[in-house]
Amino acid sequence: MTSGIYKRTEEHRKKLSLTHLGKSWGKHTKESKKRMSLAHLRKKHSKKTKIKISEAHKGMLGEKSSNWKGDKVGKIALHIWIRNHKPKPQFCEFCNERKPYDVANIKNHQYTRNPNDYKWLCRSCHTKLDKGIK
Repeated sequence: MTSGIYKRTEEHRKKLSLTHLGKSWGKHTKESKKRMSLAHLRKKHSKKTKIKISEAHKGMLGEKSSNWKGDKVGKIALHIWIRNHKPKPQFCEFCNERKPYDVANIKNHQYTRNPNDYKWLCRSCHTKLDKGIK
């Protein structure tokens, strides 16, 4: 038995460990488990198969992906998308003095995928812009 809130019997622990490993895993002998592990390690894809897999995955990026949410994406994910699609200038787009760190929405917090609605700002200018909007 263990101390604390969760007190489990040895039998209960064995059942839990078998469910974590998969129900069928507990039914195999040690030898068969070892053979299965080795077979899994030896499995390699040919160059031709690797190319096919690569080509199949290329068509699933961006809007073609089944995980694409369009404009229903959250603010953080949208900012990451903008960072990847809007070139980063050398200096802040407002003060032109410091390095930009943030992508700030300059269109009254209307979050769209239009990179022209965002500016690369230094932290100071971004804070000033947000305080002015609120």
